[in-house]
Amino acid sequence: MHERRACWALAGAAAALALAGVLAACTAASGGSTGGDELPPEKRQRATEAAALYTAGAQVSPAAKDRNPVRPTPRPFAAPTGIIAHRPNSFMGHEFETVFQWVRDGRFIQVYSGAERDDPTRGAVLVVSSSTENGTGSGETYFSPEKTGSLRIVAGDVKVLYLTSAGGASYAFDVATGAYTVVDAVPTETPSVAPPTPAAATPVSAAP
Repeated sequence: MHERRACWALAGAAAALALAGVLAACTAASGGSTGGDELPPEKRQRATEAAALYTAGAQVSPAAKDRNPVRPTPRPFAAPTGIIAHRPNSFMGHEFETVFQWVRDGRFIQVYSGAERDDPTRGAVLVVSSSTENGTGSGETYFSPEKTGSLRIVAGDVKVLYLTSAGGASYAFDVATGAYTVVDAVPTETPSVAPPTPAAATPVSAAP
């Protein structure tokens, strides 16, 4: 960087000298002396100002000013684990009632439960996996084996979630495989946790 600034300074000085030479040549051609003291006051002032501008402009190049812009420090990704208390979501052709989420190995996992928008009797679970670094992700939808209405996540963990349907059916949902298992009853409901604060990351929707 110091070498680049030195080059700019040399170039500015050379330009200033060249301008002074041109003015001196003009004076000589008109019959005057090439000495700076013989220049008319107005021309001498112009030469002095031009030299000052070239020298000042050569100190720091525009490229050097923007070479190392200040960037904000990335904020660590943070999100609560569990069933998130929030209003229903509608996206990707579904109406979702609940979501269970957690962070693991650089991935933000969200499991949404609800029903198909065009057929509310068809329960659906959407599993979304997103990068905690850039938010890119993808999702997979798994429909319930029976048309018993919209699904709600009521209990479970990162491996198995327990759901109930609007029609009274109960299921155990395997997060890794997307398989449903009909069960007679579900465990005690897992309390909902508060949604992420503004300082934390917000849920990321699946890619189309």
